[in-house]
Amino acid sequence: EIESLPFPDRQITLQDRSSYFIDWMSPVALLRSTVGCPYRCTFCSLWRIMDKRYHKRATEKVVEELLGIQEEYVFLIDDEAFIDGPRMIELARAIKAAGIRKRFFAYCRVDSIIREQEVLREWTDIGLERLMVGIDAISEKDLTEYKKAYGSSRIEEALEIADKLGIEILAQFVVNTDYTKKDFKYLSRFVEHHKIQYPSFTVLTPIPGTDI
Repeated sequence: EIESLPFPDRQITLQDRSSYFIDWMSPVALLRSTVGCPYRCTFCSLWRIMDKRYHKRATEKVVEELLGIQEEYVFLIDDEAFIDGPRMIELARAIKAAGIRKRFFAYCRVDSIIREQEVLREWTDIGLERLMVGIDAISEKDLTEYKKAYGSSRIEEALEIADKLGIEILAQFVVNTDYTKKDFKYLSRFVEHHKIQYPSFTVLTPIPGTDI
């Protein structure tokens, strides 16, 4: 019953909101338009927590909440915001029609960037500037092990698309426990070659309830 949840009362944190930031995005507000994820990455606990369900809020509710946000910067904290392309185009157009102008940051998958280029173009038109992308792996072995459902060539394609759209990429990588010095060198060269300014690295962790 996602629509029965009230909007967060941001007035409660009003005196602290100037301290909410993501590097230069300050102050930043957080907004969620969906809950859960339909994908099944082996290291991820989110879809397990949500019992494999993916809930989408009504467009008008998201716009209504957004109208009440004072901050210029908004971080869409959906586990993956751009899964449903038609819905996200509808939402972008509704935000534009409401006269809302924000600077957006969101999570996105590699294959979503490739599949939803027109959607991302609509969103850059209303202020999308950055994406946090779970690249996670760059070798075919690890991509298969993590069940990412795409190959390394798709990662290259997605990064090129984001660059053409003028979207900055913040990339997350999951370091496998069998990494060798060669793997670390390959990863560092990948980051340098693609000029990823904000890489983050997480060691593969067998969280209880996940496939691994």
